[in-house]
Amino acid sequence: ALAAEAAFAGRSAERGAWLLEVGTREEALEDRLAFATSENKQLSRRGSTCEEQLTEAFRSSHSHMEQLADAVKEKDLYFRRLSGQGEELRMLAARAALQ
Repeated sequence: ALAAEAAFAGRSAERGAWLLEVGTREEALEDRLAFATSENKQLSRRGSTCEEQLTEAFRSSHSHMEQLADAVKEKDLYFRRLSGQGEELRMLAARAALQ
């Protein structure tokens, strides 16, 4: 009977040690999971911030492109007017030379 009780106690001690080891591993895994979840949330926030910054940069870039296109149109119009004035001056000079 003593041998059976000793064997049972030995198995109980082994089982207790095994449960303690499993519990420790489980706690470590829970800690890792919590850390990974926290990291994921931070990366998600950073990703959202980067996406917002890229969207704003695109809007700004698009606005600058529109301003540049408007400036090019204005420049073209100015040069057409200047060219027209130059043509008028040549015609006036030709008339003045004929008189």
